[in-house]
Amino acid sequence: MLLAKRLADALTAGRALLALVLAGLSWPRGEELLPVAALVLLACWCTDLFDGALARRSGISEQTWIGSHDLEADALVSLGVLAYLVGSGYLALVYAMVYLLLWAVIFQRWGWRREPAMLFQAPIYLWFLTVALRDAPTVGIWLVAWIVAVVVVTWPRFPDEVVPGFVDGMRRALRQD
Repeated sequence: MLLAKRLADALTAGRALLALVLAGLSWPRGEELLPVAALVLLACWCTDLFDGALARRSGISEQTWIGSHDLEADALVSLGVLAYLVGSGYLALVYAMVYLLLWAVIFQRWGWRREPAMLFQAPIYLWFLTVALRDAPTVGIWLVAWIVAVVVVTWPRFPDEVVPGFVDGMRRALRQD
């Protein structure tokens, strides 16, 4: 099952590389590449869905260096999306800088934790979805359909584990002194 673990690591590393591709798609004509950016983001989300499942099914309990940096790969994707939005003119640089500064303060105060990092990513993805639905509705609808499909497929786990885990993690982060 070492192959499954290596494949999971390759998906995580690939996601980090795709984040750089996302950022690069904004130059020089990012608005024209919005459908491509949406498809790259969809590929990132797919790798995120499958890397953890593969790693768990490998039967190898030790976490690799890449596996231990899955959250950083996720955050890098959202930063790639943010760079794409700014570079393509969908978001003013000043708003992105204020957003990043706010989150730098939050992470400085509460540390780099999974739940706040998930919350950091959500508005970036929401803004991208809004732009995609407005300016490239076909791919925007595909992104929304993918989100809905993942929630439906993982339904027992989503309301029973993911949502309560997120809420509990945020509570722990906020209570930390």
